[in-house]
Amino acid sequence: MNVLNIHENLLEALLEMGSYADVQAVLAKYDDFSLPKSAAICYTAALLKARSVAEKFSADVAGKRGLSGSEFTAVEAIHRSVACAHRVAAKST
Repeated sequence: MNVLNIHENLLEALLEMGSYADVQAVLAKYDDFSLPKSAAICYTAALLKARSVAEKFSADVAGKRGLSGSEFTAVEAIHRSVACAHRVAAKST
């Protein structure tokens, strides 16, 4: 089992326990672009950003005023995670 798999398993366990601060700490290791990123790590990072925004999100308000900075960042993170997943999938084929 390689280090990436261990981190993915750790992320899964921490998410299951609801230890979001610990998940953020593990993900902080992958902020450096030189480290490899799996689809699971990309998705987890994006979902944590979306989770923090979703707690306060109102579609009606956003439709009238547009997306706030944090909402826009969450949407961008989701787009990046999908692109990351496509790159990972392309490398494995």
